[in-house]
Amino acid sequence: MSLQKIPWELAAATFLFLSIAILFQSPARAILRATSARHANLTIPVSRLTGPDVVFIICLIAFKYPLRWIGAVPKLRSTESGFDLPHLTITSEIDVGDEDRKRYDRAVPGGGNRALLLAGLINPLMSIMLTNRNNPIMPFGCVNTKNRFEFLDTEPPAGHYTVTATLGGDENPARRVKRGIELDVVFVATHSQRGKVFRQVATILAYLPSKHKPLYKAPEVKAAENVASGWKNIEKYMVELKFNAPFDWAAVCKDYNPIHMSSGMAKLFGFPSKIAHGNHVLASFVQKFGTSPPGPFAIDVDFKRLMRLPLSMAVEYSRETTTAERFRVVKDGKEYMTASRTVL
Repeated sequence: MSLQKIPWELAAATFLFLSIAILFQSPARAILRATSARHANLTIPVSRLTGPDVVFIICLIAFKYPLRWIGAVPKLRSTESGFDLPHLTITSEIDVGDEDRKRYDRAVPGGGNRALLLAGLINPLMSIMLTNRNNPIMPFGCVNTKNRFEFLDTEPPAGHYTVTATLGGDENPARRVKRGIELDVVFVATHSQRGKVFRQVATILAYLPSKHKPLYKAPEVKAAENVASGWKNIEKYMVELKFNAPFDWAAVCKDYNPIHMSSGMAKLFGFPSKIAHGNHVLASFVQKFGTSPPGPFAIDVDFKRLMRLPLSMAVEYSRETTTAERFRVVKDGKEYMTASRTVL
């Protein structure tokens, strides 16, 4: 055996040993089961996933592609207006404690509220749902373009939660849009004592070639609306995030996408710099408006453009009525994010 071959063989043996060791760990086995069944129970709290667990999920995402090549991942079934997706569910547990709140406060300082704490903690379920080999959608390139958050309890209490994520089925098909496929993942969090306290509908865009059937049918053209129309009593604030802000938010939501974490990797994917987490920006400017409404409320957000780091942008706020408010992040006359908050 030549000395030149030893490092390669040693590396291969090390990789094999680590792979076997990972598979024998309880978290990895639980994640593997959750990405293999149509209706799964993630037996470890989704909010307690570690760095190695996230790496393992990324490896499963990559492994889904050769599975598709050999026919182990179902093909996308098209309809006249969109696509049928299999009905998938994942159930997990969350224990919200002081450490979770401290991590959130480091990422979103200033007090006021922790409106997106639960949304951050349950975020890994989205990746697990897209990784599921029964899901024909391929994860790489998917983008979270819209969110609807329903806060049935204005200040999420500490304690134990059961979280269910749902995708597809007869009542939740995917839609054909200009850039590809649009699908919704629905999350519901139920507190052990207070009942259902939070619901989120996350809209995901998966890119498709323009010639993929069914072809996109543009809606009837409407008159262009002035972005300032209908806004009343506009107030302006600033939202700022430092270059390394994604590390603090990733500690909450476990989203270590390289376009958020590394400027070099972001440039490799065609971006000019690191990109801010959309929900981190949302959490930052929602925090500026103090406490949440006294009763249940909803926030609808539309991510329109990627936001580069370091970030310093204007937030315009308009109180429409006593039960409705609007926000938008703007720079150089362009909207990067729009959101509204309404009382339920």
